[in-house]
Amino acid sequence: MTDDGADPIYDAVMQLCFPDREAYDRCTSSLQNHPESARILAEDEQKFLDREACVHFESQDSFSSLQAIPHTGSIFRTIWFARHRTGMTHEQCRAYYENKHRLLGEYLINGYAYNYDRHYLHKIGPNTPNPHYTFIMEMNFPRAASLDQVTATSRPTRLSAN
Repeated sequence: MTDDGADPIYDAVMQLCFPDREAYDRCTSSLQNHPESARILAEDEQKFLDREACVHFESQDSFSSLQAIPHTGSIFRTIWFARHRTGMTHEQCRAYYENKHRLLGEYLINGYAYNYDRHYLHKIGPNTPNPHYTFIMEMNFPRAASLDQVTATSRPTRLSAN
């Protein structure tokens, strides 16, 4: 449930990574050329998915280089879904985030998080829906307490003083 009491749009995010668009096209073409495999996959998905509510998009990724911290064997993953504000284009939002806001995020979480990644969402094809969100931002921490340290009042005060 979201803060306003509404159900979230999606229950899960599934990510498939391909080396390039051609590899994605070969994969989907291969599935289309094997109707029996496509049927088995579709039947299995119907057992746990509302297939009509599922959507997929292309993601153009941006990764920050953070100070390496030792892995603890656990990950506290945070995923943020965000839309650009009214009056701003997808491209303007991405440019602002990458050139300004990303730097603030890197400053705040450097030394606390394993990674800080942005996944900008785009239509997968010409006859597919536009994404509801502009991007998904992901930060992984060794534990929840690491995120708590980042969000403590001393960090934003330090940021505003500089």
